[in-house]
Amino acid sequence: MNKIITIAKYTSLEVRRSRLFWSLFIGILVVLGLSLFAGQLAITERGSLEVSMMAALLRVSSVLFVALIVITSMLRERQDKQLELVLSLPIERSSYFLGKWLGYSWVSFVVAFVVSLPLYWLADFYGAMAWSISLALELLLVLTVSMLFQFTFNQVPGAMLGVMGFYGLSRSVSALQLISENPIASSGEVSQSLMNSAVQSLGYLLPHLDQFTQSRWLVDGVSDSIVMLNIVLQSIIYVVLLSLASMFDLYRKKIN
Repeated sequence: MNKIITIAKYTSLEVRRSRLFWSLFIGILVVLGLSLFAGQLAITERGSLEVSMMAALLRVSSVLFVALIVITSMLRERQDKQLELVLSLPIERSSYFLGKWLGYSWVSFVVAFVVSLPLYWLADFYGAMAWSISLALELLLVLTVSMLFQFTFNQVPGAMLGVMGFYGLSRSVSALQLISENPIASSGEVSQSLMNSAVQSLGYLLPHLDQFTQSRWLVDGVSDSIVMLNIVLQSIIYVVLLSLASMFDLYRKKIN
């Protein structure tokens, strides 16, 4: 346990020392400026437009930031031969993975808290609280899948494309299922049936991230606690599954 905590501390310390956090603060300021400018152009519902646009931009920025932090940090560690050095010590690979995951989790919670601060000022307080908690859980999923793709591809472009593909499909899988269930023109062909089956299978395999971090909570609040419970359960299930896949990939790799 001490080894895991030590690795987590060094991981979070390495991220804090990088200059990427400055880009996060600059990004937040840019998002604030764009949202307030868009609100000034609105004729009605100015406040709702500002909050919704700000929340959407902050969510995407947070996801990209966490994915980039995890992928570049792990790639730099591999290029500097730090991974070989750590695994040459009497330490289990599972302990190494858990330590890295805990370190990045701390970073994700900090990111979720920082980007949520403007929303506490502009939006419904309880809605902003639910939004920030959901964002933290969403970022946990993003960091876990980022670790998986970094172990798989060992390069930034491939890992980032994998993460963005996973995230994009997870965000749109509910809409894809709805379209496949209610097509505009049903031909009854085998190809359409196979496509519908593939889309439905994706719905069972991927988390439904469209249910996470909804902008409407900031305006209307959260009226149904079942939604938050569903988000928590999805986060736990997929974090565990993705972590197991990452550890399997880490154990089968040969460290030169």
